[in-house]
Amino acid sequence: MKCSDAHLAIGAEPQGTSPELEQHLRDCVSCAQFRSEMRDLDVQIHRAMKIDMAALKADAPARPSVRLVSNSPPAPPARQSWLSNVTRQWAMAASVLMALGVIFVLWGALPRHSLAADVVAHVISEPMPSPEAPLPLPKLEGVLQGANVKMDTINTEVLFAQTCFFRGRLVPHFVVRSGDTAVTVLILQNEQLKGSEHFAGSGYDGVIIPIKGHGSVAVLSRKGIDTDRQAKEILSALHFLTPAA
Repeated sequence: MKCSDAHLAIGAEPQGTSPELEQHLRDCVSCAQFRSEMRDLDVQIHRAMKIDMAALKADAPARPSVRLVSNSPPAPPARQSWLSNVTRQWAMAASVLMALGVIFVLWGALPRHSLAADVVAHVISEPMPSPEAPLPLPKLEGVLQGANVKMDTINTEVLFAQTCFFRGRLVPHFVVRSGDTAVTVLILQNEQLKGSEHFAGSGYDGVIIPIKGHGSVAVLSRKGIDTDRQAKEILSALHFLTPAA
């Protein structure tokens, strides 16, 4: 099971389990933490959705016992009874809205999965096809152009280039060859970091480097290479065409 599959399974049913999921969670600390967070949220949502129906019933006036003593039509219900029904309906609606408000607050307070974990999960979930030949440079230029980014000619082969969805946004994703190693690069213009973050997990080593005013860039590889050196070479060739935010 991949990290992306684990996220889908946990998100669909936080309290669920399966042998494959449990095996993955034993090997992946990041996904195990994600399930713990989702389970906590699930419990809080169920608690927030519980409406005390017994209390609402207790507030309702008791139905009076009526005995007919004539053939006259029954008197119309008292205005107070109508107002009481409206009040109960508003009370129930307010309870539901309050529960929904609590749910949205709890959802917003849930810690987001780490950026590094999401980068690795994205790369794993989108395996690179084995190219018969290096991609032509215009292919990479077209992908970068969509993000207003330009890249100088680099002395390496481009193996893969594509625009991908990442955290709900379109980002450039490309792979270049460094010796006998493939190096993956994601340009994350909407992800701000205070400093560089090194990470290792699921067979990948990498670094995410902030670019002032332009988000950050992630560089990672499956083999133990000097990711800082690789990132420096790639960043020196990148040019952001939009002014820094």
